[in-house]
Amino acid sequence: MALYATARKNGKSSLAAGLALAALVTEGEGGQIISAAADRDQAKLIFNYAKTMVALDPTLSEEIRVYAHVLEHKTSKSIYRAVSSEAYTKEGLNPNLVVADELHAWPTRELFDVLQLAFGSRIDPLMLVVTTAGVMSTRTEDESILYQLYQYGIRVAKGEVDDPTFFMAWWGADEQADHTDEHVWELGNPGLDDIVDREDLRSKIRITPESEWRIKRLNLFVETEAFWLPSGAWDACAGPVTLDRKRPICVGIDVGLTSDASAVTIAQQQGEKVAVKTRVWQNPHQPETVAHKEWRMPVDELVQYLRDLRQLFPAPAVRVNDISQPGPAYVYDKWGLASTELKLEQERGYSLIPVPQQGGWMVEASRRFYEAVMDERVIHDPDDEFDSTLGSHLRHVVPRQVGESGWRLEKPTRSKKIDAAVATVMAVSQALEEPPKPRFRAFAV
Repeated sequence: MALYATARKNGKSSLAAGLALAALVTEGEGGQIISAAADRDQAKLIFNYAKTMVALDPTLSEEIRVYAHVLEHKTSKSIYRAVSSEAYTKEGLNPNLVVADELHAWPTRELFDVLQLAFGSRIDPLMLVVTTAGVMSTRTEDESILYQLYQYGIRVAKGEVDDPTFFMAWWGADEQADHTDEHVWELGNPGLDDIVDREDLRSKIRITPESEWRIKRLNLFVETEAFWLPSGAWDACAGPVTLDRKRPICVGIDVGLTSDASAVTIAQQQGEKVAVKTRVWQNPHQPETVAHKEWRMPVDELVQYLRDLRQLFPAPAVRVNDISQPGPAYVYDKWGLASTELKLEQERGYSLIPVPQQGGWMVEASRRFYEAVMDERVIHDPDDEFDSTLGSHLRHVVPRQVGESGWRLEKPTRSKKIDAAVATVMAVSQALEEPPKPRFRAFAV
């Protein structure tokens, strides 16, 4: 296995085409050289480079017979061709070399596994992966096949794994690097100022989304296909947070009794800023273990926490029928909190605001939270016990377009958690001076 990765336009396809031709003329009788990708058109890119190399070189033209979809070495009868992406049609292949192009785009690992296991009768076969980085997870897998290979390669490079059959050459920037820094560009682009034009990068960075730039221009993995908050925006809102018990608070609640995470966020307007504190309950056990499967959300503890907040912050946060109601405003997913064992409605004195996660309230709340973060009108405490969890959940958020009205929060995969992000968006939006009106009127019981 050989993994070769750079940012885009650094000559990966040309290099792979040259290696494919080298294998075609040196592998001996009946060799099979294969180019594979997420679709046939992508697979033919490297194959077409090879065809052009043959046409431009008199020696290769003498040795290699060129057909529309196949290159044949006249002496050894070895062939080189591109294949489509349907795994079930590749079971009979017996390749010497497979060039797997842009592995980040392969939707599943099915074709990869079929090709990888087809080498059995060859001596010193090679799976050559030429690619740019991509997202860490896909819709079908918690970790993409490319990201798994990358992590394995790092372990081999560090000496944690002894595997002389695995090679990796990877050009990439540091994950925390400033993507606008031109010195950072050099780390992912070995061809910068040679076959990659710096002036072109300077012009494109102004109009390219950050996640796209990090993947395609810095050769970095990102957690999601599209960042919701720009890199560094949430960190810029960090600062000490002290909640004032004389001021009202708004409480965002996202409960997942059937999953393994729930979150409660307090948001308090303090002058021009909104201070936030989050508490998260999540499964502490390793996935796929008995303890993980048997764990249940501590509902009673969560409910008691909500009761305690009413005692600690008695200042009215909402008005119902023009009458101030004592205590916090509790904003929650009406299909979460209201349909669970949390029966606060049976107790008197709580201002409850159920909101639908799919509707216009969350679209508007998401927009207001985003603008507040970008304006640095939100403040969170990096030293708080749960602040890193909140930051992680915010990084997992993918913006989901909702008609023409805007977008709402969504998680990229089932394993990624965004509960703390959802709770925080609801709390902050409610705490702003002119919060969006809930579709369901606030009521007190």
